[in-house]
Amino acid sequence: MRYTVIAKGMPIDQAESECRKAGARDIRVARSLGQLFCDLDDAQAATLGNLPGLVLSPIGKVSIPRTGGL
Repeated sequence: MRYTVIAKGMPIDQAESECRKAGARDIRVARSLGQLFCDLDDAQAATLGNLPGLVLSPIGKVSIPRTGGL
């Protein structure tokens, strides 16, 4: 599942390092937001979710509404 990992009280570089240690895949860092985005399985998410200074939020499916044009 795709997650947003928010660094609260942890430098973004350390947050990225922790994600890599946990085995996160397809990591994309948004330094200006203090967040990163990655794919995690349930065990990896639980590991990272227990670290102080990180907040995880699953990203739901994104859909684009059809508007009848094109």
